[in-house]
Amino acid sequence: MIRDKNIEYKYQSLFLPAAAFATPSGGGGTLETVNLQEVGSTGILAGDFDAAAERLLWSSTMPSHVDWDNDIFLRVVYANQGTTSETVTWKIRLTHHAFGAAPATDDPTDSDTFTKELTLSDATNTTKHAIVATAWSELAASVITSTKDFLSLVVELDAAAAGTYNMIGIELKHLPKLTPSPQTNNQADPTDA
Repeated sequence: MIRDKNIEYKYQSLFLPAAAFATPSGGGGTLETVNLQEVGSTGILAGDFDAAAERLLWSSTMPSHVDWDNDIFLRVVYANQGTTSETVTWKIRLTHHAFGAAPATDDPTDSDTFTKELTLSDATNTTKHAIVATAWSELAASVITSTKDFLSLVVELDAAAAGTYNMIGIELKHLPKLTPSPQTNNQADPTDA
């Protein structure tokens, strides 16, 4: 009999485009409006990040096809609006909520209100409007609890001295959750960044 532990599950990719994000209106600290704009003349919509602390929020009912009991990997897909050469740093903050309970506050000055914060730094590509991605950042297994009902993800431009950037979206690599029993991950970590 074939058992779940005998199946080699392949990493799946889930892409959250910038057009699916919204600008949060609450929270402390400096908050500037992030507008959607086209990346060059590609037709691709992206968030216009031109100052540190700008952020966008994505939210959804808990994706049941993601195996939260195995490590998840995230990266930011973005483009340089100019030709600035610098290190750009993004933050991704994730939290989960239960229906009927008071949710955590989206406060950019207090990461403790979030379940997990990831920092992704990248040396910018100096080709204007070239689409690039940061390296993968690992979200350890069970940090996000699959039994919760709702998931929020905030992406923030944490540090950029001079350049302005188009955040095209967030990509997640995850194992598919196909059975009610625990699944075994025997795959190498994603490295195609």
